[in-house]
Amino acid sequence: MATPLVTVAWGGADNPRGAWSANDAASWATVNLPTFSNGSGASWSGLAYSPTLGMFVAIASGGDNNNNAVARSTDNGHSWTGTAVPNPNSWTMNGICWAGTLALFVIVTSAGPTSSTRVLTSPDGINWTARTLPVTGVALNSVCWASDLGLLVAVGDNNAVYTSPDAVTWSQRTGPTNSKNWRFIVWAGGAIQKFCMIAGNAGGNNDYAYCSDPTSAAGSQKDLTGSAYDWQAIAYSSGLEMLMVVGGNTGVTARSTDGVNYTQVSSGLGDTRFDQACWSDAGLWILIGANTLYTSPNGVSWTAGTPPSTLSWHRMAAANALPAAGIPPLELTAALAEDAIFDAAITIILPPLELAAAFADDAMLAPTIGIWPPLHLAADLSDEAALAVYLTIGVAALRLAADFTDDAVLTARATLLAAMALSVAFTDDADLAAPVTIGFQPGAPPIQVVVVLSW
Repeated sequence: MATPLVTVAWGGADNPRGAWSANDAASWATVNLPTFSNGSGASWSGLAYSPTLGMFVAIASGGDNNNNAVARSTDNGHSWTGTAVPNPNSWTMNGICWAGTLALFVIVTSAGPTSSTRVLTSPDGINWTARTLPVTGVALNSVCWASDLGLLVAVGDNNAVYTSPDAVTWSQRTGPTNSKNWRFIVWAGGAIQKFCMIAGNAGGNNDYAYCSDPTSAAGSQKDLTGSAYDWQAIAYSSGLEMLMVVGGNTGVTARSTDGVNYTQVSSGLGDTRFDQACWSDAGLWILIGANTLYTSPNGVSWTAGTPPSTLSWHRMAAANALPAAGIPPLELTAALAEDAIFDAAITIILPPLELAAAFADDAMLAPTIGIWPPLHLAADLSDEAALAVYLTIGVAALRLAADFTDDAVLTARATLLAAMALSVAFTDDADLAAPVTIGFQPGAPPIQVVVVLSW
């Protein structure tokens, strides 16, 4: 199944500066992005996707009249809406990420309305709040979210490293020994479990650093490869357990499967630099830059593709929805009283979200639903049963509470992309407490389910 792709371009007032693909970069459609209030265009510097909201958010580098320096799309990049931010003419926006468990977009900047205001956060891509750092004069370039640690890390010029568990309170951390202008950071989950960052214009001198926990240790630092390249970006593939670094001026890339040792491809991929590497859950690396695009299923063998246009395509994001590898394991435990009957079946299916309920006399249902990986739950209850189901699913939550009177029957289904199906039938005097944990591969958030029935 194809994964939607979106890319945005750097520099200049000309439009269209956005593009989208619905067939894994085989072809592209271009689209206009919002312009500033003075009619000028933007240099789009960052792009992130929220699977919870189904929303892409793009950011621009800033300047006067930059009332549309943030733009959002909820139709996979087909159309865009400009979004106001506090003090709109003050920001130089450089990096953005979606912090899953916090359910926040987080933007970092090198300039803001005050000398310490360098972060913007939003739960919906519409309403933005300015946040401050504990020191002044910091220029931040990139930010990433580590779901395994519940931690944001932002990096920038002059060895700037800051962490936050909530995107509100930020702590300054010790950067690597050799001070650099850190351009891009990514969290490599899975078996790697490292923050990995690259420096711009470092001349191949200690231009790469990695750290498992910047709250307790400075990063280890090294030359990424034997040659000097102006590295632009670093990305992580959960499907391949691979890091990809891009930059240079002749299609240079470097890849790693441990976050420490890299294999460099010094030439052969076009004659211009790549600005971004992007992993798609369709099982594909995509590299993009100025009038250049390449794809690979493994990060080793590359195929030239057709970019959206001749513009300098700077950032790309995929509408990735699930960890790319592995079927979730399941642990199910149940304590049943006498005369209880319990039947459970597990299925993995790929339908859209569905919720259905049927009630008898005076039944009352109050659901609030937010789903990351999904769940299918069906239960038939006997007389005067009371059901309370609490589910924490990935970065969002589903809470379903129901009170039933005589002969109430509840059938509830919530499924999306991957699913767990649980079917339970009860007789008199049944007492069920069934915690269920579904863990994807290392690095993916778990699903926890608790079902309690009593009467």
